[in-house]
Formats: sequence, structure tokens, C-alpha cells
Amino acid sequence: MKTETANMLEEAAKIKGRKLTKTETIVLVFFTQTQELLTGEDLFMGLYNEGQPVGYPTIYVTLRRLTALGLLKKQQLPNSNKVGYVLEQT
Repeated sequence: MKTETANMLEEAAKIKGRKLTKTETIVLVFFTQTQELLTGEDLFMGLYNEGQPVGYPTIYVTLRRLTALGLLKKQQLPNSNKVGYVLEQT
């Protein structure tokens, strides 16, 4: 189920000239529900536990696209060489 925030983010993508894919929408809805800094692995496991069949490569492509659109923000995790993603404040 889409949240109000996910709908606003989808509208922001439309303003930037593109419609979100099904996978991009699934990922944004997950981020709006968790409101946490997530790695690609965290996102994969969270979606897997919800029964969403999204593979690792698709996760990372989707994270790059949503970051390029300005809907997600990439952050270095403290004391780690990993990066995480959070919703960009709109």
C-alpha cells in the first residue's frame, strides 16, 4: 500500500520527466515505511521478508536511479566502508 509520502515522491519523479517503475515504487514505499538508513543488503532482505521478488542487481540499479532523481540520498555508514540510503527530505 502506498503512503502519502510515496505518492509525493512519485509526483516529484513525474515533475523531473519520468514515471517510476514498479520496482522503484516498491522500494520507495519500503523506505517510507521504515524511515531508516538502509544498505542495499538491508533493502534486499526487507523486501525478501515481505515476499517481494527483487534481485540484488535490480536493488542497486534502482537505488542509483532514485538517488539520481533526488528521491534518495546516499550516505557513508559510520565506521564502515558501506553506504546506506535514506529518503531525501522533500
